[in-house]
Amino acid sequence: YARNAMVALGGEVVLVIAGATGTLSEAAYAWNYGKPVLALIPSGGVAAQIAGQCMDGRFGDPVAGCSSPLDMVNRTAEILRERGRLPRL
Repeated sequence: YARNAMVALGGEVVLVIAGATGTLSEAAYAWNYGKPVLALIPSGGVAAQIAGQCMDGRFGDPVAGCSSPLDMVNRTAEILRERGRLPRL
């Protein structure tokens, strides 16, 4: 499970699709380090459970729930643009 920290911290945004305890661990690492966490609700599993929830009381923004893969891609692109990691077209 040590790899979960590396997976969560290796990118700009963490995408949660379905998943179980390992996925929950990765999402928690990302949350603790202030990374945006997006959860694909229709995929079920951990993603459906944490979408729209705050993982703890330290941060005000909940895990963003995405209704479709396209919604997830669009939200990821929006976050990356806001952070200057993706050019505006």
